[in-house]
Amino acid sequence: MKDNKEIEECVITVKEMSEDEKMQKRAFLRQKAIMDEKAIRAKGYKDGIEYGEKKGIAKGIEKGKIEEKIEIAKKLITEGKDVKYITELTGLEEKDINELMVKN
Repeated sequence: MKDNKEIEECVITVKEMSEDEKMQKRAFLRQKAIMDEKAIRAKGYKDGIEYGEKKGIAKGIEKGKIEEKIEIAKKLITEGKDVKYITELTGLEEKDINELMVKN
């Protein structure tokens, strides 16, 4: 009888140990999944920032080019140059140049 009791206790201990191992493995896998998700989010955030910066820089460059054309057009207007000439030189539309003439 005593042997049976000891065997039962051993079986219970083995079951408990295997449950602990299973729980540890589950906890490890859950922690790994959380860390992977955080890494994916961080990469997405970084990629988004880089994309936004590139797009912002491109918009800034384009805006600078337009502003430069406007400044050139203003100088040509003050020199009394023809609208068609200014349009050809700057690439601005006639209506925009006419608006600049009204403002000056």
